[in-house]
Amino acid sequence: MANADFSKQEQTPGGFTANSYRDKKTQQAKPLTPAQQKLAKIEKALPGAMQKQAVATLVLVLVMVLSVFGIGGAKLRMSYQKVSGSFTHGVAEDVKSGGQYTMRAQLEIRAKSAKNVLLAASGFDGVNQNVLDAAQVAVEGMEAALEADHGGTPDALYDADVVLESAINLLHAEVRANAPDPMQTGSEQTAFSKFASAGTTIHHLSYNETAQDYNKKAGGFPANVIGKLWGCGKVDLFA
Repeated sequence: MANADFSKQEQTPGGFTANSYRDKKTQQAKPLTPAQQKLAKIEKALPGAMQKQAVATLVLVLVMVLSVFGIGGAKLRMSYQKVSGSFTHGVAEDVKSGGQYTMRAQLEIRAKSAKNVLLAASGFDGVNQNVLDAAQVAVEGMEAALEADHGGTPDALYDADVVLESAINLLHAEVRANAPDPMQTGSEQTAFSKFASAGTTIHHLSYNETAQDYNKKAGGFPANVIGKLWGCGKVDLFA
């Protein structure tokens, strides 16, 4: 009996072999990632001469960079304006109890109250004139800082408030030491109490904490680079 030559037998249509399985597995299309899908759209939109993987990839990278620096920059700018504006308009958790609970409003109360302390103290003969003069300079300094361009910067207002705090505390002590009758210091005491109360309120407001949180986020990469391009760097602290 002749040996059968199986190597030359024809395969029936639709037959299964290891090779045909590997061929089908290789031909199966893999789903495109989101980035690949964007790349495919860009490739289709490019002229024929530019429909090359390297060029399309470069275009995709440029689109993504523009997206980060464009949309990201706009969002960062909005955050910057909101936080820096909260010095005047207040942080949401502070002003929910009343619009006067803002840094600027309390500093205005401090300036007005200090002026009333000065006015009342000047009516007592025993008060040292040098102390009165120092208080006058401090009040004028705070008023000038509040009236500066754009309403004064937080750091400049802080410096003015430090000087005002020292001068008014010293003047109040001078009044208490030299008033002939404590009962006659009622107007000065009332004005000083408002001055001190506004200072306490300032220390409990959330502006500095909010500004520090923003500065921490804006200081990281790429936010720090975006901030320079969009003119929205760090927010000044009241410090």
